Amino acid sequence: MNPDKIKANESFSDGTNSGKESVKRMKQTAPYLFPLLVLLVFTATIVTYSNHFCNSFHFDDDHCIVNNAWIRNLHFIPQYFKTATTFSSLPMNQTYRPMLTVLYALSYHFGGLDVFYYHLPVFIFFLLTGTLIFLVAFKLFNMSSPSDANPYFALFACGWYLLAAANSDTINYISSSSDSISTFFVWFALTLFIYFPERRKWMLYLIPIVIGALFKQTAIVFPAILGAYLVLFEMQPNHIPAAGTNHSILKLFRLLFPSLMLCIILYLLQKELTPPAFVTGGIPFYYYITQPFAALIYFLTFYIPVGISADSGWDALTSMHDSRFWAGVIFLGMISVLFIIYFRRKKYAPAIFGLAFFFIALLPTSLVPLAEATNDHRAFFPNTGLAIASSWLLCLGWQKSGDGKVYKVAAICFTALILSCNAFATYYRNKVWKNEESLWYDVTLKSPDNARGLMNYGRTQLINGNYAAAEEYLLRAAKMAPCYSYVYANLGVLKEREHQDTLAENYFQRAMLYGSNIPVILYTYAVFLHSKGDNGKAIELLRKCINTSPADINSRRLAMRIYLSQKDWIHLGKLAQETLVLLPGDSEAEQDLAAARKGQGQQNSGAPLMQ
Repeated sequence: MNPDKIKANESFSDGTNSGKESVKRMKQTAPYLFPLLVLLVFTATIVTYSNHFCNSFHFDDDHCIVNNAWIRNLHFIPQYFKTATTFSSLPMNQTYRPMLTVLYALSYHFGGLDVFYYHLPVFIFFLLTGTLIFLVAFKLFNMSSPSDANPYFALFACGWYLLAAANSDTINYISSSSDSISTFFVWFALTLFIYFPERRKWMLYLIPIVIGALFKQTAIVFPAILGAYLVLFEMQPNHIPAAGTNHSILKLFRLLFPSLMLCIILYLLQKELTPPAFVTGGIPFYYYITQPFAALIYFLTFYIPVGISADSGWDALTSMHDSRFWAGVIFLGMISVLFIIYFRRKKYAPAIFGLAFFFIALLPTSLVPLAEATNDHRAFFPNTGLAIASSWLLCLGWQKSGDGKVYKVAAICFTALILSCNAFATYYRNKVWKNEESLWYDVTLKSPDNARGLMNYGRTQLINGNYAAAEEYLLRAAKMAPCYSYVYANLGVLKEREHQDTLAENYFQRAMLYGSNIPVILYTYAVFLHSKGDNGKAIELLRKCINTSPADINSRRLAMRIYLSQKDWIHLGKLAQETLVLLPGDSEAEQDLAAARKGQGQQNSGAPLMQ
C-alpha cells in the first residue's frame, strides 16, 4: 500500500504545535537567517516596484478617475453604495464596485490627479497580501508535513507572488486595483478562518468578504475556496463527501452555509444595483469555448512570463474544431487526473489546494462573457494559488532529499533564480507602463494585428504631433477593424489639425455611424464643430453626451463655454448649478454661474415693467 495514502482514521493536524516547534528550532539554529530573508524579500519587492509609482493613467482610468466627477467630492461616498452609475462616466462600464470608488475619491482628495496617490494604496495592499500568503502557506505546510524548511518555502511562495512578472501589469494598472485589493480581502478572510477556529462562530471572517466583493465581485467565490480548504485539511478522509456519508456532507454544509448565503446576497445586490446600460460585451458560446485555452495561457504565463501584453488582442475562438480549444481541454483533463490521483494523499494537500484555488478563482471571469476573451490581470487572483502549490512541491523535494546537499544547493539556486528573473522582468514591465506611448508601442510590437493597440499608439503620435506616424497606425487599425468608431474619431482630429476639414468631417460622420451613443465620440465631434463655429450642432451633441453620462466633466465644461459665448444665460446658469452639485467649489462653474446671473440681471433691467 502506498504510504502516502491517508488511512481511514487519519486526520490533519492544525499545524499549531508543529509550526511553533519549527519556528523555535529555526531561532535556535539560525536566529538571524529567516528575519534577514523576510527583509530581503520585501526590500526586493519595494526596489523592484520603485519605478512604477509615477506611471500614468491608462485604459479605464480615464472614465473611472480622470473624467469622473463623482470622485471629486467625499460627500458623494454614500451615493456610491446606492448605485453603480457613480463608478464611471461611461455608462457601458458602470458596474457596482463602491469601495473602489471610495478609494479613488480618497486618493483624489489627498492628491488630485497625481498618480502617486493612486499607486501607493494599491502597493500597500499588495505587500499585505504577500504577508497573508506567507501565513496561510506556513500553516498549510505544517498541517500537511511538518518540517524545519516550511517557513522558508512559505516565504518563497510569498516572494514569488510579490515579484512575479505575471502580476506586474495588475499592479501598474490603477483600475486593476479592484483585482489586487479584492484578492487581499479573500486571503484575509481565509487567514482569519484558519488561524482562529475557536472564533468562527462569531463569523468575523465574513467581514473581509463583504468588503472584498464591494471592490470586485470575484471575491464571492470564497465559499468554493473555503470548501476546498475544509475538505483537504480539516475533514478526516472518511468524512470527505466523496466517501458518501451523510454526516460529512452535513458538516461541510454547516461550515460553508454562512459564507455561501452571504455571497449569494452580495451577488444579487450587485446585479440589482448595476444599471441596464452596463454591458459585458462578449458572445457567450464563443467566449466559453475560449476559456479552457485562456486558463492554459494564464497557467503557463505564471511560470514563463514572456510575451506579457497590456492588450493581447486575442479574439474569442469561433469553433470547437480550433486546435487551441482542444489544447485547453487536454490541459483541464490533465489537471483533473492529477486531482483524482493526489486528492487523498495528505502530503500533497497544499499543492492540490493551490491548483484548486487557481481554477476556482478563474471562474468569475470564465463564466461571465466579457468583451475581451483573455486579459492578463484576470490571472492575478488565481496566481496566488499557483505560488503556494509550486512552493510546496519544491518543499517536498527538499524534505525527500534528506541530507542530500546537491539537491538542496540546486533548490536554493533555483528559487533565487526564479525570484531574481521575475524581479528583473517586473522592473522592465514597470517601464513599459510609464506612459501611454510606451505602453501602446509595446502592444503593437507583441500584437501587430491588434486594432485597439494600433489605434491607441496612433493616438499618442497624434498628441505628440507626429502626424505621419499617427495616420499610418490609425489607418492600419481601421483596416483591422472597419467599424471601430474611436479610430475614425482620431482620424477626424488628425485631419482637422492638418487643416483638411472636409476629410475631418467625413471621418467624424463615420465615427458617429458606429458610436453615436459613446460619450467620448460625441464630445470629440462637438469639439470639432465648436472650433468651426457650428455651436448649434455642437451643443446638441454635448446635451446628448451629458444626458448619457452626467459625470462627464469635459462635456460640461465645453457646453458652458458655448452657452457663455452665445449669452444663453438660462442654460448656462442651469448647467453651472448642476455642475456645482457634482463639483462643489469648482472655480470655472462658479464663474459661469456668476456670469449667468449677471447676464440675466442685465436683461431684466432693460425690460419694460409689467403693468
